[in-house]
Amino acid sequence: MTEALVVGIPAAVFFALALVRPAWGLAFFALARGAADAFSDVRLDALGAGVNPASALGAAALVAAAVRARLLDRAALRLCGPLGILLAVVGFEAAVGLATFGAGHAGDALRELLRFASILAFFALVLTLPSARERRIVYLAVLAAIAMCAAWGAVQYAAGSGTFEAVSGVRRARGPFAYPNTLAYAALLGTVLLGGELLSGAPGRAGRWGRIAGAAALLAVLALTASVTVIALAFLALGLFLLLTRRTALLAAAVVLALAACPLLLPRLSMLAASEPSVDLADGHARNTLTARLDIWRGLLSVARERPVWGWGLRSVPRVSPVQDEIRGAGSEPHNDFLLFLVEGGAVGLAGFIAFHLAALRMLARRAAAAPAGARKGRLAGLWVMYACMLAGSLGNNLLSFTALLVLFWGAAAACVRDETENQAQSKPIAYGL
Repeated sequence: MTEALVVGIPAAVFFALALVRPAWGLAFFALARGAADAFSDVRLDALGAGVNPASALGAAALVAAAVRARLLDRAALRLCGPLGILLAVVGFEAAVGLATFGAGHAGDALRELLRFASILAFFALVLTLPSARERRIVYLAVLAAIAMCAAWGAVQYAAGSGTFEAVSGVRRARGPFAYPNTLAYAALLGTVLLGGELLSGAPGRAGRWGRIAGAAALLAVLALTASVTVIALAFLALGLFLLLTRRTALLAAAVVLALAACPLLLPRLSMLAASEPSVDLADGHARNTLTARLDIWRGLLSVARERPVWGWGLRSVPRVSPVQDEIRGAGSEPHNDFLLFLVEGGAVGLAGFIAFHLAALRMLARRAAAAPAGARKGRLAGLWVMYACMLAGSLGNNLLSFTALLVLFWGAAAACVRDETENQAQSKPIAYGL
């Protein structure tokens, strides 16, 4: 009974609000979806799959999107194109998985399809909002949800009962947002979204304070994470903003940030250089984050060479990879979205995944080019920078596993790309677009 209430009440509240007060319903969805991962262990068995609060919210979003689909015009449907490509690829992989493993694979396939479809549903629902003011409400809710995820993760991280890594001394607490790397991704996402708005839309003193706050937040990211991937993405975000703004003040902030980060960065790099390239099962964790991940990539590439041209299907990696027992024993997961899509979807999966990223980058770049100067253009530039970081991160991490962050990112994108300025003639893509 308790599980049914925890799973069902947020979904029911969202669905009712989505029909009566759509903007506030979607704001509730952003906050609830960000919090849902804290209760990911609460599951209700239905249709052969464990339904948790996030799954229930996703199902409610699909139904609400179906009800409000008539409000989507042709321009809005075109904006849904990148996510449509991703959903088609995942559907293909689900079909291959069912053909390979039979009906016993249906629960996994259904859960994964719902995970990706909920992102598209939330994006489409935000596009149905009739005014920029209502979309602004959703955008602010997304920022609040990102901050909530980071705060919740920090509390768990500080008070967690997890183990300490033998080399780096990083505490590993329970829950998806308790892990330092996921917490750092949340902080990076919020920093870049706010940074774009402040750098492009807030002149004078507000802009200076925005740059100072951005530098401080990036320092916090570096302090929280033991991941070279996240460290690299933090500097990539700062470098892209430098290219976009060309402001001397930002260059000074970059120099200060690099100098201040040295005490945080150098010990991690020396740790990576000195540690052994192995996975220590006895202590229940990877002895070295980078080299253990290289072992994972090596195993996935080995499996990819043996795969059929159409792959093994969605969620097949745990069934076919010879390194999975060792990886899971070490408390890790398969990383690198590109390799996962290659193993699960073969040539079709990898091509579709690349097409999804390219279409998303192009869409954001075109909208940023068409937007008038100001805060909205800054938000779109921030979204583009964040997406470039997420794309680069996919080379080293399984970012699609952080579904809550992806939901929030696409919610912010929907709140920014649909505006009255879309009716104007679009200019050429900006220099950092495709």
